[in-house]
Amino acid sequence: MRTISALLVMLWLTACATTGMYNSPDGDDTALVRIENLIDAGNTQQAAGGWVMPGANTPTKVGLFTIDGDRLDTTGGDQQARVDAGKHRIQIFADGGTALRFKKFSLNAKAGAEYVVKVEKADAAQASYRAVVVDAAAPDEVITEVNF
Repeated sequence: MRTISALLVMLWLTACATTGMYNSPDGDDTALVRIENLIDAGNTQQAAGGWVMPGANTPTKVGLFTIDGDRLDTTGGDQQARVDAGKHRIQIFADGGTALRFKKFSLNAKAGAEYVVKVEKADAAQASYRAVVVDAAAPDEVITEVNF
């Protein structure tokens, strides 16, 4: 009986720890956030010959993971999502086959705007990827930049 009670308590606690699913809003007062993968999938270690770590030659998958703490998809992220105008906390991910990386950033979305999150390999030694957020209407103006 004690084992069953402990199992039920553990099940209840894990149910409380899960995040909700994101419901994308509709209407004119929304903004679009989308991912653009700039990581070169053709640059593989296989060309050098010799032993290659399993998963190292798979193309890197990037996506939107959560918006304001709610997951977009149960299978691992979406390529775009609509958000209401206002401030949001967005989490992105990059899966290079060997290491799964996550990063959160804030975005103050304006109604009717389209934001592009460009993910590429990082130049910094302490990070694998770099994400740059730009407004699609002004792609040269960086809104925010994060390394992860």
